[in-house]
Amino acid sequence: MSQSKETKYTVKRGDTLKSIALENNLTVEAILNANPDIADPEDLRSGQSIVLPLLNTSGYSSGDYYTVKVGDTLESIAKEHGTTVDAILLKNPKLIDTDSVEAGETIEIPKAHASQIPPPPATCSGRYYTVVAGDSLYLIAQRNNITLDALLAANPQITDPARISVGQVICVPGTTPSCEGTLYTIRTGDTLFALAQRYNTTVDAILRANPGIDPNNLRVGQEISIPGTGPVPCPGGTLYTIRAGDTLFSIAQRFNVTVDAVLRANPGIDPNNLRIGQEICIPAATLEIESRMECPGTIYTIRQGDSLYQLAIRYNTTVDRIMRFNPGIDPNNLQIGQRICIPTGTHDVSGKRCQVLMRTSSAPRAEGFGIYDFDCNNVSALAIDLPDPEGCGGRVYKMFVRERNTHHWHSATMYASPDGIWVGIVRLPRTLDMYDLVQISAESRESTSPIGVVVLRGDISKA
Repeated sequence: MSQSKETKYTVKRGDTLKSIALENNLTVEAILNANPDIADPEDLRSGQSIVLPLLNTSGYSSGDYYTVKVGDTLESIAKEHGTTVDAILLKNPKLIDTDSVEAGETIEIPKAHASQIPPPPATCSGRYYTVVAGDSLYLIAQRNNITLDALLAANPQITDPARISVGQVICVPGTTPSCEGTLYTIRTGDTLFALAQRYNTTVDAILRANPGIDPNNLRVGQEISIPGTGPVPCPGGTLYTIRAGDTLFSIAQRFNVTVDAVLRANPGIDPNNLRIGQEICIPAATLEIESRMECPGTIYTIRQGDSLYQLAIRYNTTVDRIMRFNPGIDPNNLQIGQRICIPTGTHDVSGKRCQVLMRTSSAPRAEGFGIYDFDCNNVSALAIDLPDPEGCGGRVYKMFVRERNTHHWHSATMYASPDGIWVGIVRLPRTLDMYDLVQISAESRESTSPIGVVVLRGDISKA
């Protein structure tokens, strides 16, 4: 592969990276790759000296021509044709950047010469990564929370940062961070607030464990550390590895314990997101008979050919009700021998209910309401005009939801928006029929039950 040459360019008044790229038959990304010291692409200064790479496309053979359709992006086109965004930009100098492609435009799709793909470095302080369609070094660096300079330093075989090929193996340094907890891979829809709730920690704790993370720009595939969820302690109990089809209810039945006992032994576990291979603690069985009360109906053992639809018809209930009483169940992957709860009786609450929360004398101006989601087993609360929690003897506001039979509390820390609206959500392991009271109180960060000053109250059974 022939190396790129460089030339110096002095920024003139009115210049932008786009205008410079257009004038010199380059791409904005190529200029940024050649000038890693440009912190803000929108802040060029008159008289500033930058490097202009003199790129060539000899590493790519001529390919097909493609007419851009409505909704296309360079990334989607690159993935569809098994190439990279960089390669398309190099073959089409008229494309200033990744946002400049327009419907109806014809562009050339290049093909890389396999013989010119350099081998990866012999050693790697992180992990090896195989370039896929749509990749660029800039995107790979962003996705792995490292700098472009660090990525280039780990890959001396890359002589042209603006040219990588699909199938090329590179070293991504420093991608196995130490983590005193759980290493989590970001998925679509994730937020730090939701992750903090799911793993029973705080947004602040996650930010401290991941210096440099941008909470407003989480990227799918990005790995972060969730603190406080290290090896599962299990004194006197049994460590169990989650398998396909497992639910907390079926595991509790199998080991003759209660779902509540499993939850208490595994603080921070998300009952609606058990992962195959995840280790949990099964506490030693006791004389409690609570499990008999957790299913207002029939305990059924799955047999060959069963489906939730057939069971719903047989027991005169609905698939939705069976799903609500068996959080985490996979209706498309029922396991022979799996035990589930078939709810019966007259209760058939579904959808969402809203309830105005009752204020207390401790917060006479407070207003709030609870949103009870009977389909997803969630309780949300919003409140305004709450006094400072420190004035009520606490550090934070927490919302609590109480189990009707056991009086066990489930909790979540509430957070205030800039305009003073307090918001919280508790995700519950069982149907909302099993819960009654909702309370908001000023607590310490470690509180697991409402012992502080209560400011708002609700009752799910009256919603």
